[in-house]
Amino acid sequence: MISYIEVTIIYSCLMSVFSYLIVMKDSQLKMINYKIILIILLITIINSLLYNNSFIVYLFDILMCISIFKYQLKNIVKFYLIRLFFMSINITLFDCLVINLQYFFYYDSILWAFGILIFLFITYIICLLFIDILNNSKLVVPFNLFIDNQKLNLFGFIDTGNNCLYQKKPVIFIDNKYWIRQKDSVIITCQTLNKTSDMLGYSAQIEINKHIHDVYVVYIGNLEYDCILNHQIV
Repeated sequence: MISYIEVTIIYSCLMSVFSYLIVMKDSQLKMINYKIILIILLITIINSLLYNNSFIVYLFDILMCISIFKYQLKNIVKFYLIRLFFMSINITLFDCLVINLQYFFYYDSILWAFGILIFLFITYIICLLFIDILNNSKLVVPFNLFIDNQKLNLFGFIDTGNNCLYQKKPVIFIDNKYWIRQKDSVIITCQTLNKTSDMLGYSAQIEINKHIHDVYVVYIGNLEYDCILNHQIV
C-alpha cells in the first residue's frame, strides 16, 4: 500500500477551502473571496510539505485562521470543528494517518485516491444542503395577520431582499389564496426582479413574537410560503 504527497496536498487544500466556504455559508457572509482562498491554498501547501515540523505547521495554521476570520472566534471555532468532522470521517472510513493536520491515505491503486477526493466533494455538497435547510428553517416564522377585522394565522419567510416601504411602513407579500376583499387600497411602487412594479396595497397589522407591527399587504400569486415578510420587521 502506498501514499502520495500529491494526494495529501490536494486533499488538504480542498478540505481547508471547503471548510472555509461552509463557515461562510453558515454565517451568511460573502462566500467567494479569491484572496482568502489563495492564502488558504498557499499555507496549506506549505504545511503539507513541512508536515514534520509541528511548530511551523500549527503556527501557520493559526495565522491563516486569523487572517481569514479577523479574530472572529465563533467562525474560527466553526472552521476547526468542520475540519475535525472531515478528519473523523476519514479515519473512520479510510486507511488514513493524520500527522500535524495533514492527511496521508494508504491505498492499493490511484483509483482509491480519486474516490477519496470525490467522497470529500460529495460530503461538502451535503453539508451545504444541510446548512440551507437549517437557515431556511430559521427564516420561516409563524405570525398573526390582522386585516379588515379578521385574523389569520400564517407562516412567513423573512426575505432579506425585501426592503420595500410605503409611508415608512414595511410592505409584506401575501399569497393570493388569503385574499380578503377590502374597500380602501393604495398604490405601492416596489422594485421586483430588476423592474419597478405598481401594486395594490392594503393597511394591516401583524403580530410576531408578541410584537405588533403596522404594515401594508400586497397580494401576489404562487408563493412558496404563506407570506414574504419584510426583513425590517424582525
